[in-house]
Amino acid sequence: MRTPTVESPALSGRLGRQVFLKLENLQRGGTFKRRGVAARFALLSVGERARGVLAVSGGNFGRAVADLAGETGVAATIVLPASAPAASVGYIRSAGARTEVTDTVEQAFKRADELAVSTGAVLLDDVSDLTIATGYGTLAPEIVEDVPSVTDLVVSVGGGALLAGVCRAVDLRVWAAEPDGADCLSAALAAGRPTPVPVTTRISTLGVPEVSPLILEQVVGRLAGVVTVSDEDSFAATRWLIEEARVWAEPAAGCAVAAAEVIAATLPTDAVVCVIVCGGNATLADAASMGR
Repeated sequence: MRTPTVESPALSGRLGRQVFLKLENLQRGGTFKRRGVAARFALLSVGERARGVLAVSGGNFGRAVADLAGETGVAATIVLPASAPAASVGYIRSAGARTEVTDTVEQAFKRADELAVSTGAVLLDDVSDLTIATGYGTLAPEIVEDVPSVTDLVVSVGGGALLAGVCRAVDLRVWAAEPDGADCLSAALAAGRPTPVPVTTRISTLGVPEVSPLILEQVVGRLAGVVTVSDEDSFAATRWLIEEARVWAEPAAGCAVAAAEVIAATLPTDAVVCVIVCGGNATLADAASMGR
């Protein structure tokens, strides 16, 4: 499950700071999600495994749950919003999981709650589970081991579990990048409590309407800052990663790169930045259409 951390001469030149990329796009399933799901599956009792598992996903969490469920013989149902990539829905089904698709992400969360009650399946929720968040955070010590001089980490935010895991794992400057069409972390930090926001972003894997109290508690006082990014800038940064940095990435990773451009200008010239390439689940058609 360990992935490489590589220097990016192209991004270093663009940002004017030494920049590394943590390539979680090379993880099985295409994202960091497997780390946390594996940690959570390890804690399932025999009875819970028999009841099966249930999850809400914009695509990537569902991929990881479906993979682990298939490998361990556990029945799984994944509820996805209609905005979830068709490739992810197909991947989840091919891994053996059952899927349900709702019109919106808010409806997906509601439907999952209903299924948990009616079926008794164990609801895996990566926006409010510390075991999962801690599992995600295992990528951060790997970065420090690979690049001892690193000073700053840039992390994309959907529900914030990866961010929470990273904040718990290392004592560095940690920056959050979130789409301005799902800025639930910014809203929560401003209000001092979880605050629902409308989800208008086209980046389905970052489209979470509300950060949980548990995740908010883990990041308050531990962040260097939060940068909100437009979908257009995320798409442009993703295309740049693919075309210029030669790294296949999805728009959630592009969000972190776009934020890093803003962040780098505020950092000392000797700062060493690592951008987490959180996933690579984009098709050729996706890449061709990003922001166009």
